[in-house]
Amino acid sequence: MLTLLHAGTVKLTACCAPLATLAHLGRRCGVRSNDHAATLPSEWSGNHENARRFARWHTLCSNAHVVTIPRAFLFLVARVPAWLTLGLALAVTSPAFGQAISLKSQSYRVERANERSSSEEPYAINRQDCLDDDPTKPDYDYKDAPNGRTWIRFTIYVDGNIKNNSRLEIWVSQGADCTDQDERKPGGRCTQVYKNPKADTIQLSDVAHVYPRIAVGDTNIEDMDLTDVDAYPGTEVCDEPIDQAYTFYIMLFEGDTVASNVKWTDTRVDLLGPDPPTEISAKVGESSAYVSWEIPSEQEDPDTQGFALYCAPASADGGMGGAGGAGACGSVLVAGELPPGGKQYECGTVTGRGTREGTARNLENGTTYAVAVAARDLVKNSGVLSEADCVTPEEVTTFFESYKQSGGRGGGGYCAQSPRPVGPAGLLLLLILGTTAWVRRRQRGAVAGEHS
Repeated sequence: MLTLLHAGTVKLTACCAPLATLAHLGRRCGVRSNDHAATLPSEWSGNHENARRFARWHTLCSNAHVVTIPRAFLFLVARVPAWLTLGLALAVTSPAFGQAISLKSQSYRVERANERSSSEEPYAINRQDCLDDDPTKPDYDYKDAPNGRTWIRFTIYVDGNIKNNSRLEIWVSQGADCTDQDERKPGGRCTQVYKNPKADTIQLSDVAHVYPRIAVGDTNIEDMDLTDVDAYPGTEVCDEPIDQAYTFYIMLFEGDTVASNVKWTDTRVDLLGPDPPTEISAKVGESSAYVSWEIPSEQEDPDTQGFALYCAPASADGGMGGAGGAGACGSVLVAGELPPGGKQYECGTVTGRGTREGTARNLENGTTYAVAVAARDLVKNSGVLSEADCVTPEEVTTFFESYKQSGGRGGGGYCAQSPRPVGPAGLLLLLILGTTAWVRRRQRGAVAGEHS
């Protein structure tokens, strides 16, 4: 609304459209369109025509701004060209004038091929996430790249006008305040994990890609050549004994000044699994092995959620073969070290902190294996390996297979007939079964006689 006060000021408030004439004011603000002069104070008539001209051509309504123009300023206004006055009015009354840019909010998600449930801390970065940050693969996408590279998605929402000197950065620390410039300098405790220096590519809803190995490492991303795969942090950074809460700082800069920032604190990097079990024993199975272990109660780790079994072919001079036994077994599985190759040698898993046995599967009969066990934590990290035991899976002959090999002709069901004569072993088996049935029948008859 346009209000002309006797005190000598002009106030522009939200009622009318930009560049409205007094006639428009009349229709929208309750002023009679053909009698504007009658509605104005008398001192604004005559020699104050310039004030009315200013109000007529430069009224701009804004819910967020009220502009007060001192009466003494009207003298200058009357002598300023109309186009300059219009520009001034638009700039002063525009809602965007002087509006500070800010980050409204952001969301966080780890994009991985093997998703974890809500009970397995899906926001945490584990060792497998670090290993799966493979720069030779495309970023994981459930539809286009289901076996792709693990990455961290930050969806960032920007409020306000992005300036030409704006840039978007993400820094991470294990407790330091990354808005402190000193912590971002060489020797500081913050690591830069994302940077978009091009203001014209920053969107009001922007997606930033952050990679686990860079977050775990201590080299700023702007100091890396991400197109050089050989220069990218290797898998050795995933072997660091880290179990620490991390804070991500999403910061919008204008020049060297942090214009706005938001933090993400609901995550941690956990690359360290629980301590291993002891007394490993592996027994022969067909294409499998039956494995047991022990953990003294005083050594139980409350973080343990289950166990993983690892199998690797034993070296020529290591291992005992046969039915297995106690003692070291030479292979790539080294006690006290992390399982090599991530899940490459994993041959079974079981859940439960109190579980003490499991089955190793998909083994090749006749091949001697070293079998070791590692405890697994809430985020599915495997700890270091136990001592290994040797076992050689072999074909197991069942009772029915022995019966058939001995000449038995039965079909294996409850009742079977054969037109051919049975062999001696088959007759012996039938005699044993018949004798057993006769004895049981006599026993039931005796019990019935006692109760009669």
